Amino acid sequence: MQTIYTLFLLTSLLSLALYKKPLLAQKIGFGLASLISLYAAIFFFSHLGETMTWKLPGNFISSPLFRLDSIGMFFSFLVSLIAFAVSLFSFDYAKFYEKKANLAVFASLFNAFILSMLLVIASDNVFSFMLLWEMMTLISALLILINRLLS
Repeated sequence: MQTIYTLFLLTSLLSLALYKKPLLAQKIGFGLASLISLYAAIFFFSHLGETMTWKLPGNFISSPLFRLDSIGMFFSFLVSLIAFAVSLFSFDYAKFYEKKANLAVFASLFNAFILSMLLVIASDNVFSFMLLWEMMTLISALLILINRLLS
């Protein structure tokens, strides 16, 4: 479970690190997103009947705890499955923005959005849920802003 979240975070940061090479960032960002999403969908589906917990190390504000029970696994599976399909579609979709925007930012926000959705589902306390919900909202607003500015 933590591996999936870490992979999405690293892919988002890697896409952003390739800011000067947007076409490479697009291929790496969406390519890795599709592979990680497929892996995540298989992982969450194969663990549907289990409960998994994960706590951030240290004393981070309110010690956020992440927990996935059967329903959380199911919704994480759905998010991952849809993210897999969207990431495959995004290879062609992002070509529309190739000359208008930096695809590295687009790929980075895409991976961060998937990560934030999965973390919202796994959140086990009100503080982390609200914080992650706002993060998800902000990232989706930035993705919408990119679309509106360039359309």
